Amino acid sequence: MNKTTEVVEKTNLTPVIALLVLNLLAVLFTLGAVLSRTAGLSSANGGSDNVAVSVDRVGDIRLHEGNVVFDLINIDGTNPKIEKQVTMSQDGFVRGYASMEQFVNKMIEQGLVTANEEAASLPVESE
Repeated sequence: MNKTTEVVEKTNLTPVIALLVLNLLAVLFTLGAVLSRTAGLSSANGGSDNVAVSVDRVGDIRLHEGNVVFDLINIDGTNPKIEKQVTMSQDGFVRGYASMEQFVNKMIEQGLVTANEEAASLPVESE
């Protein structure tokens, strides 16, 4: 019987592994940037302006293509300014309305506000 001897050369895989790790890091960084933009976050300002919005009132409420759309408004003197526009499903809007109604009732029970239907039509004054 003839026995053949194979000679196995050792290959240094360190540079290949290093390049794969760098590529993986680049992909993860890009994915993180895309996801943060998709979520409405901005790295320039920490995303805080997209997470919390301070407004004086809800403005015009309307239906558009089967969804409820409403404006979030700030009042500067006598000039209303639309800060954001919210679009949501009709079901989500109705559920949100029910939650807000329950919260207002709790505030009335605690004496934090009074039930005054006339107040809903009064303009909000800026501080």
